[in-house]
Amino acid sequence: FGTVQKEGGTGVRTVRDVAAEFCACLALAASLNNDKAGLIASTDRIERYVPAKKGSSHVLRLIREVLALETEGTGSDLAAALEYAARVQRKRSIVFIVSDFLVPDYQRPLNLLARRHDVVAVRILDPHSVELPRAGLLNLRDTETGRRVLVDTGSRRVREAYARRMREHDERFAATLRRAGVDRMELSPDKSVADPIVKFFR
Repeated sequence: FGTVQKEGGTGVRTVRDVAAEFCACLALAASLNNDKAGLIASTDRIERYVPAKKGSSHVLRLIREVLALETEGTGSDLAAALEYAARVQRKRSIVFIVSDFLVPDYQRPLNLLARRHDVVAVRILDPHSVELPRAGLLNLRDTETGRRVLVDTGSRRVREAYARRMREHDERFAATLRRAGVDRMELSPDKSVADPIVKFFR
């Protein structure tokens, strides 16, 4: 999903673009600090696993993987990805979970992962997925299910109901992270990924 125009260009900067940029920045930061970096990419299945290693050639591989990743799955199963991470990452690490977190039922595997590792939830949301713009009738398609729905964004009642549901989701998300003792970072396609990273590590 993406609606924000790139600076000085055409097209949009999607949530996926931001996720790839963030992962690339982290890999480079790890390399400069002589730390290992790895990758688990998932949809409703594990799409790619690159074990953590050091070195510039490994970092370039990670960047290539996140930028060029083509997925087979169409859904989302964050719980399975967290369980997989807990199985394959034995040594204590910093685990960044990069997601929109618009998925159900991941509290238990998050708790288990956070017991062994320092976990940071990196949530990426496009501004228009948080608050519907007043744009008239929108024909939307869920990329995971293929289901289409016609939404009247001209209706104040519809926009308010949507905003209320997103606020409730945000409260549940915050509570989930608090219970697990997980740190939080927020990213958006209309902002730099570098600033939150620098702020977090400071």
